[in-house]
Amino acid sequence: MNRRSLDVAGSWTRVLAVLGRPTGLVARTRWLFRWACVLTLLFSVLAVLPGADAGDRWVLAVAVALLSTSWSLSARRAGPPWVADLLDAAGMCAFVLSSSNPPLVFGLAFSVMWLRAISSSTVRGLLQTVLSVVGISAAIPLWHRVPGNVPLDPAVLVGVFPIVFATYAVARHLCLSMVAREQGNRRDAVVTDLGTRLLGVTDAEAVLTEARRATHEIGAATPGLRVVAVAPAGDVVRVVDVVPVELLRDRALPASLVPDSASGELVGVADGSLLDEVVEVRCRWTYLRLPGATDLRLFVGAPGQVPTEALGSLQAVSNQIALALRNSETHRELAVRARTDTLTGLVNRAAFCQHLADAAAVEGGLAVLFVDLDDFKGVNDGLGHAAGDTVLRHVADSLRQVTRTGDVCARLGGDEFALLLRGVTPADAEEVGRRLVGLVCTPVPVSTTWATVGASIGLSHSAVPCDGEELLGRADVAMYRAKASGKNRVLAWTPGGPVPVPAGGHRH
Repeated sequence: MNRRSLDVAGSWTRVLAVLGRPTGLVARTRWLFRWACVLTLLFSVLAVLPGADAGDRWVLAVAVALLSTSWSLSARRAGPPWVADLLDAAGMCAFVLSSSNPPLVFGLAFSVMWLRAISSSTVRGLLQTVLSVVGISAAIPLWHRVPGNVPLDPAVLVGVFPIVFATYAVARHLCLSMVAREQGNRRDAVVTDLGTRLLGVTDAEAVLTEARRATHEIGAATPGLRVVAVAPAGDVVRVVDVVPVELLRDRALPASLVPDSASGELVGVADGSLLDEVVEVRCRWTYLRLPGATDLRLFVGAPGQVPTEALGSLQAVSNQIALALRNSETHRELAVRARTDTLTGLVNRAAFCQHLADAAAVEGGLAVLFVDLDDFKGVNDGLGHAAGDTVLRHVADSLRQVTRTGDVCARLGGDEFALLLRGVTPADAEEVGRRLVGLVCTPVPVSTTWATVGASIGLSHSAVPCDGEELLGRADVAMYRAKASGKNRVLAWTPGGPVPVPAGGHRH
């Protein structure tokens, strides 16, 4: 495309913008039909004026005023008001009386008919067509009363009436097809956009938020559609979302309302009176359970028949949400496994170090206990690895017994464990260590015998925020000193070196 063509295209775009051309296929077509009415009226007036006398011109002015007022009222509202139909009929009657060529009125009638076909319901558009025919027919008996009018053969006008109704039927069919196509495109765009939005989303709440957004957008693209989402709450189901959203209220419905249906299966609802109360309009209802890891149930309704295309879009949304929720659950499980020791269920070294780093940077009163088992190699070598695993699980249970909510227990690897204690004094931490030594030393039943191990524990404490890695390193050093001091004991790290704390409770 050359520069001149681009300039012409740009100029035309600016002209359309000035004229208020909207976006959207249906809105643009409605706008185009409205301007077609205006132009048809202009050309019809130009055709009538040359043969009109002063009286005819006054009647023509009245016709133009009535029709212009009708179209102006229609342009300011989503749907034409009832008075607009009456004004159209009266305007066409006046136009016939002012014209020396009455069949010119059918140009206006067809233009208005196309406008109503896309702006009104089928019944309303048909009624407007009937009123237009009545308005034109009313001019026939009045025609001879207008001075200067030649005799009029009614068949000239009446003979066109069947064509008017046939044309309206065709126009309405085409407009309904166009509206359905635009609604389908909007719903398809919602489903496609949802797939894009869900990429990389692993939080279940975020997934459900996207599901709610998509459901409301499908509702907006399908006039008359109602969706009621419920979730189990004891012996009832509670309404958690409604489309349109302004109808959402805190309501509880009987659980018996929910059909016994498999995930994703569409089931008709025989008695939807309670759902009608929720949406404040009588509807036909269909039940759709969202598949996957969610308790949400959807009831989809409409005053007439629930649009099949809308149900298909909602099913596509539910399938995407189910997949996203499964991915979220898988991601959560993998995240837990990545931070958990599979044998003992304790957090692993990486997770422990992260907890420690986060806490040490902002908290004081932290203590780290570094635990290494004594004589564990003898259990593995003498009784086998299965016995060793049993002992490790026993030690993990012992760690849980001596800790509180908020403390962190970890298996660092092999036979090494660690505790992170929050809000404790050095004396508190030493007491926890002594209790742990006593629990770990308890014999563990293994097959037909008993396994016994000890625990050497190094302790480090900081009253103020500090470096977590340094705190763990000090506990590690203290643990080795405990082993060197005779094992099965707690040794606290101090700046001057570790001080032994016997299992009996006294330092030496």
